[in-house]
Amino acid sequence: KQRESYEVIVKEGKLTYKQSGDFVNTIEDSKWIFVLSASKNLYVGKKIKGQFQHSSFLAGGVTTASGRLVSHEGILKAIWPYSGHYRPTEENFIEFIEFLKENNVDLTNVK
Repeated sequence: KQRESYEVIVKEGKLTYKQSGDFVNTIEDSKWIFVLSASKNLYVGKKIKGQFQHSSFLAGGVTTASGRLVSHEGILKAIWPYSGHYRPTEENFIEFIEFLKENNVDLTNVK
């Protein structure tokens, strides 16, 4: 159940860790990755090459979308549909965008 500490909810339009209540704050010099599970749970964490990657969140299970993101104080700044493990499609990415919109994430300035 380690994945629970990576679960992210959207609170007032901001990406917030469900367990701790902290905003998702990605650090400049590192890659931060996300997966959206089939049951529409979002998980975000720092990628550690060879140790922690997309497949780590769901133990290789089914995802709706996966990629990289940048977030400052919970405000989404950029997203990329990338995962070596899952090879996301454009359709997956659109589903993720829809998920963000449904949760009132402001996508105006997102790259």
